[in-house]
Amino acid sequence: MQTFSPSDSDLDTIAAILTSGEVVGLPTETVYGLAANALDPDAVAKIFAIKNRPANNPLIIHTGSGQDYSQWVGIPELARKLMDAFWPGPLTLVLPRKSPIPDCVTAGLPTVGIRMPAHPLMRAVLDRIPFPLAAPSANPSNYISPTRASHVKDGLKGRLNYLLDGGDCSFGIESTILGLRDPSDPVLLRPGPIPPEAIAEIIGVPVRLRNPSAITHDTPDSPGQMKVHYSPRTPLVIVEPSESTPPSCARIRIKPNPDQPTAHGHKEGCYYLSNNGNPADCARHLYSVLHHADHAGFDCILIDRLPETPDWLSLSDRIRRAASSSRKPKQ
Repeated sequence: MQTFSPSDSDLDTIAAILTSGEVVGLPTETVYGLAANALDPDAVAKIFAIKNRPANNPLIIHTGSGQDYSQWVGIPELARKLMDAFWPGPLTLVLPRKSPIPDCVTAGLPTVGIRMPAHPLMRAVLDRIPFPLAAPSANPSNYISPTRASHVKDGLKGRLNYLLDGGDCSFGIESTILGLRDPSDPVLLRPGPIPPEAIAEIIGVPVRLRNPSAITHDTPDSPGQMKVHYSPRTPLVIVEPSESTPPSCARIRIKPNPDQPTAHGHKEGCYYLSNNGNPADCARHLYSVLHHADHAGFDCILIDRLPETPDWLSLSDRIRRAASSSRKPKQ
C-alpha cells in the first residue's frame, strides 16, 4: 500500500489517481474514507469490491466548497440553512438525487446522502477535482471503523493500493445523517457529532428520531442502518458497570473510577474511553480502543452500558450495533 504525505505534490498525485478511476484511503474529521469518483460507476464498483460491501447499502458523496453540488442533489430551503450552519462538518443530508449520480451510489434509491467534510486534507483533495467523492469508511464491511492510517493498513492490506496519512480523526465517529426527503418531517437516520437538538434550533422544526426496529434492511435509505455494524472480530458484550471481568475478557469503561475494579485487578486488559467521562472524548476514542482490544488476544470484550441520556445517543448507537449481545441488569 503506497502511503502519501500531506505535501502539495502528493495531493496533486492523489487527485490524478482519483481522476483515473482508482480508489484512495483519505482522512476525514469523522473516520477514514475509501474514496472514489462518485460519478464513475466503475470506480464506485471498486469501493464495494475492496470493502466487500453489499450493493444494497448506499454511499455518501462528499463535496468541496468550490463545487456546485446543486447539480447532484435537489436542495430545499431547510437544507440550505443546515449547510450554512454546519458545513463544512460532520452533517450528512439525504436529499433528492439528480441524474449525474449513478444508481450504484444510491442502491437505486431516489435520494443520496451528501456532506462537505471539514478535514483540511480531504478538502484540499476535493479542491483539486471537479467531481464528488463517494467515500464509505475505509475498512472491511461491518468491521470497526478506522480513525488513523494504521487501522486502514491493517484492515485493507492487499486490497487497497493508495492511502493518505492525515493523522488521527478529530471526531472519531461517523457523521450525523439527517433525512430530508420530506422537508416538513426531518428524520435522524444516524446519530453523530451534531446532535438533533442543534439541528432543530437552526431549522425551527423538531427532528424525529426513527425507531431502529422500523428500519428495513432490504435497501437501507442511508449508511449506518445495518443491525450489525462497526463490530470487532472478538465478541463484544454490553454489561453493567458493576459486573466483574473474567480473566479471559478485556474490559472497556467510560473512565477510570477507584470504586470500580480494573480488569483482573490490574490495568492490563482494561481500556478507558476517556479520562473524564466526556461523551465527545469517549466517541473520539471508541474505535481506537476497540481496535486495541480486538488485537489483544482475549476471548471476549466487555463494555460498560452507557447512560441513557441524549448526549450519549451517538455512542450508544455505535456500541449497540457493534455488540454481539447485551446482558440486561437483574430485576
